[in-house]
Amino acid sequence: MLIYSYMKDPFHTSLRMAKIINQADGKIEKERLQIYDLIVSAPHILKNATLPNTAKRLRKIKSENKNTYVYFESNAKLFFNQKKVQEAALRLLLGYGLISKESLRSGTVTKTESRSWQEVQNLIDYSESIDDQIIKALSEELSGTPVFGKNGVKARFKVMEYKYDSI
Repeated sequence: MLIYSYMKDPFHTSLRMAKIINQADGKIEKERLQIYDLIVSAPHILKNATLPNTAKRLRKIKSENKNTYVYFESNAKLFFNQKKVQEAALRLLLGYGLISKESLRSGTVTKTESRSWQEVQNLIDYSESIDDQIIKALSEELSGTPVFGKNGVKARFKVMEYKYDSI
């Protein structure tokens, strides 16, 4: 039996990432982008997250979301497994000239002024498999939260080690 998971599809991942980049006004930290993408593709990981008090929409999504058929040992393991797909998706976006190579080297994903973005935007707008609510809630409610440190995005979603971050 063949089972398709859009989580493991680098093309679908690149579309999710493009939508997140657009929502972030064209510039976002690479780690934040990867964590947001993981949450969009597997929203059940919100269950184990420590959300700030101001994240009301994320709390609502957290309470409504039920993961009935997929089980992962930990958010960190899921993130580690997903990272290869995300790196491939970033290379796809880079190959199409949609993101800047220089900014990616410095740890930030920045949208370029490519005309291809309009075509990507059309694909994203008609995609029913990408949840707009989660992307908007993440972008609006966690935009002020740092990526690194004890209260950062990495620590809140328990996907990456944060204890040795340089702050």
